[in-house]
Amino acid sequence: MSPSLHVSVIIPVYNGASFLREALDTVRLQSRVPRELILVDDGSTDDSVRVAKEWSNEYSLPFVFIQLATDVNSGSPARPLNLGIASATSPLISVLEQDDCFEPTKIEKCLHRFAQWPELCFVTHGGRRFEKRHRAASLAQRHFERDCRRNPNVVRSKGAWRMSAEVGLRMAITHSMYPSGFPGIMFRKSAWQKVGQLAECYKVATDFSFLVSLSTIGESCYLPERLYRRRSHGANLSQNSSLAYLEVLQFLAAMLYQHPGMLEVPGLREAFRWRTIESAWNIAAFGFHTQARRIIDRAIDAGGWTFKREIQRRVLRILPIYRATMMSTAKSNVATADAIVQSAHAVIDHCRIKHGRPRH
Repeated sequence: MSPSLHVSVIIPVYNGASFLREALDTVRLQSRVPRELILVDDGSTDDSVRVAKEWSNEYSLPFVFIQLATDVNSGSPARPLNLGIASATSPLISVLEQDDCFEPTKIEKCLHRFAQWPELCFVTHGGRRFEKRHRAASLAQRHFERDCRRNPNVVRSKGAWRMSAEVGLRMAITHSMYPSGFPGIMFRKSAWQKVGQLAECYKVATDFSFLVSLSTIGESCYLPERLYRRRSHGANLSQNSSLAYLEVLQFLAAMLYQHPGMLEVPGLREAFRWRTIESAWNIAAFGFHTQARRIIDRAIDAGGWTFKREIQRRVLRILPIYRATMMSTAKSNVATADAIVQSAHAVIDHCRIKHGRPRH
């Protein structure tokens, strides 16, 4: 591997003192250490800054350790990440969230793929639940990997699954990004610059909007290995389940407004519709059946009735049972559900567009 192939690790922090030291240690103990570790505090009111400083003083670190801070709390990881990435001196960037951990070979294995294929825009990989070594980080990860195995356009090469920009974009949207949050992505700083940095208007969908944007500009590969550990707890931003779906739909509607021609990519129109169906399922799980039915009815009106769509509509009533067993700590409210309906309708209406003109 080229010794000039360096990576900077960015950790955005907000009140993360409970788990921060463990996260920092997993960077220190990498089989291939980064050039630098940049911690960006986003206005923490706990001991996060002190924990990080004490940790850095405790060890003779094999990389440069930099602590930065935003002026005020921004409410999402986007601003601290943009600040950290802008300060990075490496051509490659990896992000670690304050409550997650890298597996020891994460950086080495990702760098190896960039060395193999210099044309890659980004590398992603799987993760696992923190408490369960053999369990995927999410249900979406299992579905994504299943679809990768079945997709003839995903090229299996040297232990990795390579995707063109078109294939990667379709997979990212279909699966609400890849199975990875930020700890499962390594990307080129030049790509971050090309897509205009991370959008700072989202609280939960920062990683989704960024990965989809990356997927529009270049080739990627996925490593079917569990190279990070995801910790679930009540303070996770992703616990605000319906807000995540809302922000995803808002981003997709804006993307379609700006780039309607992207719907000519094979399979992408259906991928956008599937995002709206899953948002309907989400709010149905919280008991908002009327709103959920409106989304699926609009999707059927736009794309035509199919037996599959009918099944998707009929399962709405049983989804609260799923939430009670699988999403017991997730959150939603009627205002968010109503906003999801509006955004889902906007996405579906864009999917009617052919050659730049609405179909009436």
